[in-house]
Amino acid sequence: MAKDTGMKRRIDELGRIVIPKGMRTALNINDNDELEIYLEGDRIIIRKAEQACSLCGGKENLVELHKKHICMHCVNALKIRF
Repeated sequence: MAKDTGMKRRIDELGRIVIPKGMRTALNINDNDELEIYLEGDRIIIRKAEQACSLCGGKENLVELHKKHICMHCVNALKIRF
């Protein structure tokens, strides 16, 4: 169940809102992190995106390459092909 913080934010002319620093800190959300935004009934849900392989969607044994995540399985598959 959602906790009522009593905080309210206005949407600016570009459709943006500011997520309070305390909430970002509590959820370990940093500058340039990706967030997932989706609807659940009449609510807008925003959460930190889980890192996943850019090629297969796997979530284990990830390495970062040019700001993309790739799992070691795909890294090894690429080594074999090229």
